[in-house]
Amino acid sequence: MHSNMEYTLDFVIPAGPTGPMGPTGVTNLCFIKFADSSNVGNMSIDTNIILPTNTSSYTVTSNTVTINETGYYEITFCGKIDRNPANKRIDVNLMSTISGVTTEMSGMSGQWFAESSQVIHFSQTSIYQFENPITFSVSIAINGTTAFNVSSVNLLIKKLPF
Repeated sequence: MHSNMEYTLDFVIPAGPTGPMGPTGVTNLCFIKFADSSNVGNMSIDTNIILPTNTSSYTVTSNTVTINETGYYEITFCGKIDRNPANKRIDVNLMSTISGVTTEMSGMSGQWFAESSQVIHFSQTSIYQFENPITFSVSIAINGTTAFNVSSVNLLIKKLPF
C-alpha cells in the first residue's frame, strides 16, 4: 500500500559504455548593438559580445561583423524606427557582403511606410548556411527627406552545432 507521497520504481539500468553525445546547442555567438542613428547610411557598432571570448569565428569592426567559419547560423535582427510624420518610406536593412558583392539579406529588414505613425518595431529570425566568410552591416535608406530615428538595433548570430 502506498500513500500519495510514495512511489515504487521498477526498472533496470543497462550496463555498458556510454554512447556518443548528440549536438548540444549553440557552439558560439556574437551579439552586436548598433548606435542609435538619425542619418542615412551604415550604422555604427556601439558594443559587441563574442562568446566564448577566445573564438576566432567572428571579426568586428566599427560598422561590420564578419563570420569567418562555414556552417549553419541562426540570425536575429531587430530594432525600432521612430517618427515618420512626412509619410516617407524608411528602410533599415541587414546587408551581406560575400567576395566583394554586397546585397540585402532576404527577409532581414525593417520597412516603414505608414502615414502619421510614430513608432514601428521590427524583428526577424532565420537560419542560414554559409559556405564562405560573410560580412554584415546595417544600412538606413529613406525615400525623400524626413526626421527619423533608428534605435535599439541588435544583431544576434548563433553558430549551430550541425
